Amino acid sequence: MITVYFQIGKMIVEDEQDGRQRAGYAKETILRLSTALKREFGKGYSVSYVEYMRSFYLNYQERISQSVIGKSHLHQSTYPSCI
Repeated sequence: MITVYFQIGKMIVEDEQDGRQRAGYAKETILRLSTALKREFGKGYSVSYVEYMRSFYLNYQERISQSVIGKSHLHQSTYPSCI
């Protein structure tokens, strides 16, 4: 699950926020993503959890090696297209 949280957080930051620490439209993006994830995967993707995923990525992006993430076999296509 850590890899999933990291990857979702990364996609929010890099794709939607263009690498900035906080985008003005982040709340809307997180709400939309939360709704899509709950629809596709069920419980466990509330707005606050998606915000935690974003925060997790921001706090650990320098500490989690790309080789660990690469070994997870998770790709962006795994996630809903609303990202």
